[in-house]
Amino acid sequence: HSIAKIAYYEIIVDDCDTFNSVISLGLAPETFNLKGALVGESDTSYGYFSNGKTVTNNDYRSEKDAIEFGGGDTVGCGLHVPTGHVFFTHNGTLGTIASPGNLRYDTKSGTVYPTVSCKGQAQLRFVFGNGKFRFNSFKQVGALCKKRHTRRKSWGSGLKHIQDSLLATSNARKM
Repeated sequence: HSIAKIAYYEIIVDDCDTFNSVISLGLAPETFNLKGALVGESDTSYGYFSNGKTVTNNDYRSEKDAIEFGGGDTVGCGLHVPTGHVFFTHNGTLGTIASPGNLRYDTKSGTVYPTVSCKGQAQLRFVFGNGKFRFNSFKQVGALCKKRHTRRKSWGSGLKHIQDSLLATSNARKM
């Protein structure tokens, strides 16, 4: 789905063996090797893992505030195209924004693709704009990405700061 230059998708985790499975959703180029690695574990991808890690380009730099997910949860991944910032959501709430860092688009097409990986067993449903997204703060996340792009931070900011920024933006619009 593309809103205000944001590409976004969600997965609904219907069932997951939380103790023996790991799910990762994110973005990867066409050249991403689907065998053996979860999205986020290669130097060409970003991933949000069901164990709460947010991984960028196999650096394992994770948000301390990332939330674990499993059965009954809806998680999403978006790309703010103008700045290259990648963001992840959990049950309709913004979780983290990662700066572009070393995100490598496929050199032939210049694109990345929605990618979901799983080690173990899980039942998932995908929402690519063919249904209603649980997350709906696209204008606010776009504004945050533009602001962060100006500051050029190397990795996302804490969840509390992001939630405070969204709340301040929302309250300012009400006045």
